[in-house]
Amino acid sequence: MGSRRSTDSPADRTVREEWLAGLPEDKQRTFQNAVAQLEAGYAMFSIAVNESFALRRSGALVRAREQVGTTAGVMHRFTDQLSHLLDAISEQARETSHSPRVAPLNPAFFRWPIARRRASWESAIDMVLPTRSLRFRRKLNALLRSVNHLAGEFHHAAREISEGSSVHPESHWEALDSLHYDLNTCLRETIVVLKSFLLGLSDSEVEAFSRRLGGTAVSSPGEGAGFSHISA
Repeated sequence: MGSRRSTDSPADRTVREEWLAGLPEDKQRTFQNAVAQLEAGYAMFSIAVNESFALRRSGALVRAREQVGTTAGVMHRFTDQLSHLLDAISEQARETSHSPRVAPLNPAFFRWPIARRRASWESAIDMVLPTRSLRFRRKLNALLRSVNHLAGEFHHAAREISEGSSVHPESHWEALDSLHYDLNTCLRETIVVLKSFLLGLSDSEVEAFSRRLGGTAVSSPGEGAGFSHISA
């Protein structure tokens, strides 16, 4: 990506430049609070997934199946948080003219075949959308549908394993691994969209958005999200 002069206007920024841009204090607080809650929810989900696989590797198959059943509940709490944030962005976007620059979902960032095909389809559609607003709204829709689909697939695979009814348990364990990875991709994409969205909001719009999120303060937000890939 080529460099840009510091005199570029926000409208000229690339997605990556918007991610690297600083936020004013109030916007940064809103961003950190939202991210910290999402990261906490994902961390609990990820720990539960990893514990399931660790038990399986150790040969404790009954305990592994039980842990998978618990993991599904933790997953739903996390995906509910993620869906709530995406819904809040969509609702706030209806009340503002600001539409951040976004890039389509990259199929290379997904493992689950259906998620990868959906990302490819969204990328193709993005190329023909005429306005930034339509691309932004399409991205939010794509993320929300992806989260809901992945959550449903994870729940199904986890139920098959935990109930011991899977005819091909190995394939369902592989599914859990891929779906866990793809939900992390959706989280990272959402965080990038969130920051770009906050950059263009007025102070009053940030307040309204915070209320939509629930206004829950986080006393010790995390250090921020690390990204191995960014396509938002």
